[in-house]
Amino acid sequence: VLHRYYQEKPVAYIYDLGIASAFQRRGLGHTLINELCEFCKVNGFSEVYVEAESDDPDAVGFYRKTQHTS
Repeated sequence: VLHRYYQEKPVAYIYDLGIASAFQRRGLGHTLINELCEFCKVNGFSEVYVEAESDDPDAVGFYRKTQHTS
């Protein structure tokens, strides 16, 4: 959770999200992102964002598929 001096509402920052390989491709990552976004909406966060490096196309692709804009 990041508190910025120029906004009253906090920001949720996802540094890393990982699902053990034995549990991948079951929708768990999408469920985690969806639940986090819903939690943040209900609790007054201004936005949710994630860090994904361009040299990790799997991560970038995953986060783009979640289609959340906040």
